[in-house]
Amino acid sequence: MSPSPPLAWLSKELTFDTSPAHLNREFSITVDLIRSGRLRTGPLHDETIGLSMLDRALADLSGGLDRVKILVDPRR
Repeated sequence: MSPSPPLAWLSKELTFDTSPAHLNREFSITVDLIRSGRLRTGPLHDETIGLSMLDRALADLSGGLDRVKILVDPRR
């Protein structure tokens, strides 16, 4: 997987659509819920991988592997 430089976006006229996933005020509410144990985050995380395993993870996902979230930690 190679990075896609912004110049390539312009020359190929690519469009990236995004949407906000949260409001800033929701951070403190969420942190309080996690800290108090009322929000369990374990079920939301399947695996943490390093960058060297990213290609395998993407291939597994495209092959139908069912995952909720795979975190990529570049320090691994």
